[in-house]
Amino acid sequence: MRDPELGRFWTWREESDFLVAQARLLKAQGRPAEGLANLEMVMARSRANGSGYHLLAAEILATVAAWNDGRHAQALEYFQFAIARARSHEVTQLFEDEGLEFSTVVRAIVRRFGLKVFSADAVDFIGRIIGQGEKSVFGKPADNGRRIKGPLAGGKSLLSQREQQVLLCLHEGKSNKEIARALGLSEPTVKFHLKNVFSKLGVSRRAMALAVSAKLNLR
Repeated sequence: MRDPELGRFWTWREESDFLVAQARLLKAQGRPAEGLANLEMVMARSRANGSGYHLLAAEILATVAAWNDGRHAQALEYFQFAIARARSHEVTQLFEDEGLEFSTVVRAIVRRFGLKVFSADAVDFIGRIIGQGEKSVFGKPADNGRRIKGPLAGGKSLLSQREQQVLLCLHEGKSNKEIARALGLSEPTVKFHLKNVFSKLGVSRRAMALAVSAKLNLR
């Protein structure tokens, strides 16, 4: 693309920056499919030119654009590529800069596909980027004297503090009635939190929840 003010053609990096910015605008205008077409061009050029920065930036934005366009499986794929690429270099800022909308889409991906589609290290990384990007995306922690430790502790967790407490009780072998007594909740409230835990883990039974959460180090 030729820039008349500069009197020369843009470099591929300059054109990639333009395409990403235009994709962001198209997404904001409710035209995610057009923005996604831009981002796919950026990703193809970045792979050819070896630009990890532009590739990662495009994958992150494509996650949101694809989700908004109803391409949920494709959004998951872009997100998995992005976190795999970023984890190797501990790059978090590009995710954090996307703010609330990106955090909302990540939560939607987790609800749709469950945490079981990610590795334990990926879950830890997701928890950190969401925590930094939205500062307690999943609400205020509910203490009740049961402190949760590990990679998903505190405000950066993909599970709320209460959901972590309920999950910990599950691993202790407690029944719903015993969980309610331990946390000072009613049994219907315990069932509500269990339903959310199962949804986020992508499981339907207690035994599966225990197995998946153990695999992901969520105990």
